[in-house]
This record gives sequence, structure tokens and C-alpha cells, in this order.
Amino acid sequence: VSERARCVRSSGSRRDTKMRFWKPCVYAASLSTITRSTGFTFDQTLTSAHHRRTSFAYSQTCLFSSSPSDTDDAVSADTPASSDTTASFDTPTSYATTYHAPVMWRECIDALLSCHRSENRREGQGDSDDDGDKSLVFVDGTLGGGGHSAALLKEMQPGDVLFGCDVDPTALQTASDRLSIYLGQDEKLPLFVPVCSNFADLATALPDVRHPKTDELIVSHGTVDGILMDLGVSSHQIDTPERGFAFMKEGPLDMRMGQDTRGGITAADICNEFDVKEIQRILKVYGDEPRAKIISQSIVERRPLLLTSDLVAAVSAVTPQFAKKGRRLGRTATLARVFQSLRIVVNREDAVLEKALE
Repeated sequence: VSERARCVRSSGSRRDTKMRFWKPCVYAASLSTITRSTGFTFDQTLTSAHHRRTSFAYSQTCLFSSSPSDTDDAVSADTPASSDTTASFDTPTSYATTYHAPVMWRECIDALLSCHRSENRREGQGDSDDDGDKSLVFVDGTLGGGGHSAALLKEMQPGDVLFGCDVDPTALQTASDRLSIYLGQDEKLPLFVPVCSNFADLATALPDVRHPKTDELIVSHGTVDGILMDLGVSSHQIDTPERGFAFMKEGPLDMRMGQDTRGGITAADICNEFDVKEIQRILKVYGDEPRAKIISQSIVERRPLLLTSDLVAAVSAVTPQFAKKGRRLGRTATLARVFQSLRIVVNREDAVLEKALE
């Protein structure tokens, strides 16, 4: 109460009090609950209401892994489904790593496992002729760091198959290393099959994949039991300067998710070759950017743009650091929209999603 009173006196606003006091308390309370339930050790500063940003960032680092290493050694991610070691450790960040944190993994897994054949098998009705093979087949169309796949494989049964698809070879290798125990060596575990493919091409890529043990086609009837797609860019891609996704890091103006697929356009190609009207349209349509016109003109005037810093400079030249009308018009939010717009066009994300849904 005294802390709250001091906040009121210093800010002169109850609204500011909510931002400075109540939210940090909520974070501290939730972290305290996680600490008791998982056994993780946190620094005392986590409970301080005046260190919200520092404390929250530190808590994420602790929850990424139970070991001090930066690899995917989290017990909950790599332990077989039959183990009870991690039964009480499932939290919203159980399958997060330094590579990527999967969102809403519990809800996603529950939705996939509520499919028709899974429900029938749970009720003991999986022997009917219309069910065919009792093994379930799921697809993680955006494998990334393998967080969703790790959570799903933990609850699948022996004989079930999970395809992990990603257009990024780095993500595919990282997830395959993390889920190596599911690659077919142990018949008591479900099977994980990595596939280098965009989720828009699943209909043509998966029917030709054969089981590593039996050499039979896995998708024999042309259907699967469920597909998961976690759309957007991963935190690992943003944190890698060479990929060019982040405006906070110096790197080539690339933004291609599948860098081994040569021939596709880059963000630099758009900035240096598209006319001002097309760049303006891109920023408006894919970023809802209110300054699309002047930003597109600034980009054209400062050609050639080869690095992320070149694009940042072009945007900064016509965008104030802070805006009186709100954060949305500030420089950081504007840069985020500009980079998002170019990324969507470079990777044809709208067309790819439309094709996948069809």
C-alpha cells in the first residue's frame, strides 16, 4: 500500500500507478508460482516491483532451459513420453529454448489430439474398417526450433508419425538434433520425420515420403490427422544479423527465410528496384503504415540500400524518434512495420498461406 501511495504521489495519476505497480506485481506473483512448481531458482530481484523489465528478461532466460547451456537440453523437451520426470514441469515455457519459444503449445496439442481418429482410439474404437491404420499422422508445417513438435511427440504413441516441415535448413537441422530420439531408432517412441519444404507444398512433398524402417509410404491414403502452422518469423531468425530481419542489428538486407533457395528476391531488391508507388503500396497493404508515402520516397532517394542500417537511415530521416500522437507513430514502431512489410513480400507469405489453405 505504501508503494502504491508513493507511485500516486510521484505520478499524480492512478492510470500510471497501474502501469508501474500492478503489472510488476502480477509478473512477480506468476514467477513465484512457476518457481514453486518447477524448482527453478530465481534471483531476488524478480520480486521487486521497480525492476520489471530486468526481472522479466532474466526470468525468460532461466525458463528456457534447466541447464546453463544454450542448447536444447531441457528435460521436458527431450524426455520420452513414458517418463514421469517432467510430468509436473509443464508450464507455458516448458518447450522454449534459446532458439525459439512456441506459443500456446498446450492449446495447440490439445486441438490436434482431439481429431476424430485420436478420439476413437482413446475410446477403444480404433479397430473399425473405416479408421484403417490406427497410427496417427500429424504435420508441423512450421517446425522452427521444434518446440510444438517436442510437445506433441511427448503425447503421441508408438507407431504414430509426425512430419516436421520447414523451408529454413538451419531450423530443420536444429529441430532434428533436438528430436533425435524420435528419428526411428527406438520403436517404443513415435516417429519424427523432418522434411525440407514450405508448408504451401505439403500436398506434393509428403505423399512421396517413405517410412525409414518399412520403406512404405507414410501418407498412404492422401490424408493426415492434423496440421499445425505457427505463422511468422522466429526469434532465432530475428536474432541472426546475417538474415537481415532485425532493424536493431547490422546485416545484409536479405529477409529470405530459406536462404539456400537462390533466385528469390531480397528486401534489397525491393528497395532498389521497385518504383516508389509499388513500395508505398507494400508498406500500406502489409504494414498499415501511415507514413507509407514519405517513407517510400525516402527509400528511393537513398538508393542503393544494401544493409539493414541503410533502410533504418532512410526511415529515420522522415520519422521522429518519438511522436506526440502515440507510440504507433514513433520510430521503433514504424521500423517494425516497414521491416514486416518487406519480409512478407520477400517470402510471399500471403500467397503461401492461401495456397496451403486451399
